[in-house]
Amino acid sequence: MNRLMIVASAMVVAGCAFNPETMPVMERDQSVYVDKGAPKRGNEVKAKVAVVVSLGEYKQYAAVGRSLSSSLCDKISKFAFFDLVDRESTEALLQEKVAGADDPTDVALNKISSDFVVIAKLTSIARNNMGVSSSVDAQFDFSWISMGEDRKVILKKNIRPTVAAALNTTDENGVLCLAAEKAALEFTREIASKYAPPARVLQTRGNGAAARISIGQDYGLDKNMEVEFYEIVDNSDMGGSARDNSMIGRGVVRSVEAKAAWVEVLDFDKVNVRRGVYVRIIGMRESVSSRLIENSGINNVF
Repeated sequence: MNRLMIVASAMVVAGCAFNPETMPVMERDQSVYVDKGAPKRGNEVKAKVAVVVSLGEYKQYAAVGRSLSSSLCDKISKFAFFDLVDRESTEALLQEKVAGADDPTDVALNKISSDFVVIAKLTSIARNNMGVSSSVDAQFDFSWISMGEDRKVILKKNIRPTVAAALNTTDENGVLCLAAEKAALEFTREIASKYAPPARVLQTRGNGAAARISIGQDYGLDKNMEVEFYEIVDNSDMGGSARDNSMIGRGVVRSVEAKAAWVEVLDFDKVNVRRGVYVRIIGMRESVSSRLIENSGINNVF
């Protein structure tokens, strides 16, 4: 390990907070990865998403429903690849009474005009007393539904956040609203990890110890999310694809801006993360629509 690498390692490991702004730009930070076969830049195509919330047998917790709906809408509206269907028109559909429909979500699914629908249901509430304190468990069931000709559920997740509460608290609604917000955050992170298009490394510092990437809150990124760095390789001579992904390292998101983020590169001295390298959120293996990735324009940052 050369002297510059030792300096960079010391800055990351020495116990000081991760701060890319204080890291020097070193020799390795000058190198650039170029993907000569990257598709040309196109206009981004957004998918329309509607949010539907159902309280089921817990209709007395209307505030929880509002909190769940607001949290989902707030997060999804920030995603650059989605357009949110007007919330008021969606809620109006839920108020409609249709003969033979036991669940208002059935009505919404038949009348909402969108590419995708998120259905969020409050399905159970439990309170656990533990001496001088207590906790409230609430289960929320989420479904992500494609509204194409062959309507299908493409993602389901049951989330059961636990929120601590004082033993004598009378604000159960407030505690459950916090649980709803936690559940909405976890589910929208799941959407981000599966559907955000690939990003690129815009710059590195500290000999590759820190990487600035080209997505942020606009693609659902959040602190402490894990990402994977990769390059495109040609494996056609071995029976593979001419554009296979080849992972070169991983990292952890440490700070997020509207359209960018700083990532701490794990084992940076053993990997070659550099400007131009591709980035994806760990677990992302599919896209909402192939056209969202093909026309995202991310490939042509360089």
